[in-house]
Amino acid sequence: MIQSEVFQKKRMARRSLRASSTGIQQAKIALDCQNLTQKALAEEHQLASWSTINKFFTGKPVERRIFIDICNTLDLEWEDIAIQPEPPEPPPQANIPNPSIEPTHLLSALQQQANAARLALNPRILERIPRPIVEQKYIPAIHRGVLENKQRLIPLIGAAGYGKSTLLGDIYDHLNQTNTPWVALILCNSLVLDSPCSPSTLSLALGETACGIPIPITEIASILTPHYGRGVLLIDTLDLVLNRPFVSALNSIFPCLLHHHTTIVFTCRDHEYNDFLEPTRIKLAPICESIDRYHIPEFTASKNLDKPTHK
Repeated sequence: MIQSEVFQKKRMARRSLRASSTGIQQAKIALDCQNLTQKALAEEHQLASWSTINKFFTGKPVERRIFIDICNTLDLEWEDIAIQPEPPEPPPQANIPNPSIEPTHLLSALQQQANAARLALNPRILERIPRPIVEQKYIPAIHRGVLENKQRLIPLIGAAGYGKSTLLGDIYDHLNQTNTPWVALILCNSLVLDSPCSPSTLSLALGETACGIPIPITEIASILTPHYGRGVLLIDTLDLVLNRPFVSALNSIFPCLLHHHTTIVFTCRDHEYNDFLEPTRIKLAPICESIDRYHIPEFTASKNLDKPTHK
């Protein structure tokens, strides 16, 4: 009899889902954005009884089908809202020595990798044209993070052909000329990502791309910042790797980097940014207050037309 009860509980666990605390927060925001109430989900949309809807918003188990229906109605991905199952315990590994990396060695590796990546940001066809908006808008925004100790995530958004990578190269040059404590530069076309993309695997991929050493990007920040000061992480063409699991992993990595006083700047095409990261108060809920977004003006040789659009 006891074994039967255990079997039934395990079976029900597979058939039901529970919302995480972060997922509940995102669902409540989505509910407000659509001017809905829990009662409306039950009566107008007829998804389930009010008591079942309330279970969803209080983190209690809800039948899988109903859970997914609620998420679809709120325009949310149920995988991002549900509590994920605990990963299996990793197999025991041999006791391989893992000495801590010296900050000087790490900084040197980071600089070498960034300088090599910088060359890829030069325009291949058109002549490189300085753009005043870099010093007028973008550098002051970065300085608010580095010099004023404010948590800043700075997306630079624009359509294809707007010179996003060239602008990021100019930003990198300016930060080095002004003796920024440390600057990491990651090109997303060089990222090697595992599938599925978890926070730990993504952090490791970002870190290895940044310095050539298998070390998570969050650990890089935690080592360099106490020794050298607040740094900047530049990421080019985030749109190349954006998908829902990737965004979910970023929601774990970006807050950690901001906690270590790292200012993050990334370029992204507007279409992918709107699809995967907007609205930020839902898609990037843990860090939405730190976002300082800019739309890149059309790339042109005329300085008169090189003006910032609405931020």
